[in-house]
Amino acid sequence: METFIERNYKKEYQNYHSKPEQKKRRAGRNKARKLFKDTKGIVGKDVHHKDNNPLNNDKSNLSVVTQKYNRTEPRLREEDNPRIPRKKGQPANSKKHSDLYTDENPKGTIHGLGFKDVATAKKSVSKIRNSSRSHAHKIQAAVAMEQRAREMGKTSEAAVYRKYINSMKKKTKKMNEEKSGDHEPEMIRSQLKTAGRASKRIEKHSRKKDNFKAWVQSKITKASDYLDTAADYLDSKDMKKEAANPAQQAAIAISMKKKGIKPKNLKEQTTFPQMQQRIRDAKERRREQQKKSEKLYMDTKRKGVKFYDKSGSGRIKDGKKIYDWYIV
Repeated sequence: METFIERNYKKEYQNYHSKPEQKKRRAGRNKARKLFKDTKGIVGKDVHHKDNNPLNNDKSNLSVVTQKYNRTEPRLREEDNPRIPRKKGQPANSKKHSDLYTDENPKGTIHGLGFKDVATAKKSVSKIRNSSRSHAHKIQAAVAMEQRAREMGKTSEAAVYRKYINSMKKKTKKMNEEKSGDHEPEMIRSQLKTAGRASKRIEKHSRKKDNFKAWVQSKITKASDYLDTAADYLDSKDMKKEAANPAQQAAIAISMKKKGIKPKNLKEQTTFPQMQQRIRDAKERRREQQKKSEKLYMDTKRKGVKFYDKSGSGRIKDGKKIYDWYIV
């Protein structure tokens, strides 16, 4: 008697579906489904991503297909979706054919590829890798050759192409991650400009006012400490790039002098424990400043705001000036 092991959905979710990447992909599929919610005949069918990337919800990349086709592994879909050869007179890019051996764009063809044996497949992969074609073009060429090899029953040769495709996929992922992080330096520059503008505005107010509220002083102190700590960290990081020999040290010193930066002794670098101590000291300074600010705030609340004029000093409480010399 055949026994079936019941699926442990909870374990599947913990090990796979709960990962942030899978949550993003699932959200992409749900979004695609919503785009086709009013389409006739959608019931019992799936919305398919042609490039197998659920994050690409461009309408040209989506189509309504059977659940069987959509839930089958991409490499096993050929049986359900047989290739239709191109007939005489049909345009090259027509959707009515999908011939595996038709060269849709002869201009960009990488010549000399094959799958006669494993050695030929490896040479072909080397040709694809060393060609001047774009990253996407190289993947397309390798995928076409893998499919042709598989169609002819050459599984070992197809595996050579598949290995290269998988390595290119990792490269694609890395490229996308780098691309998403490109905006960070620009964002930091923008934030520093905002901080600079804010400091100028505060400086203008400081010329007109003698006293600031306690919470304002606290915010300014924190911002100053945070920026100072970040600058110290970046300076120490730059100094860690120690020159290998005295000639390089001299070249760095000359370069820094030209830029107007006071050269530091490269041997006296900030170590990690020193950096930690510096951060602890900065935190302690913030705590002390916060205590002073709170003390000042309570003093102002009880006795009023301090003021100075020609008649002398005093405090303003309940809208009235009370001079120090008036208090007996």
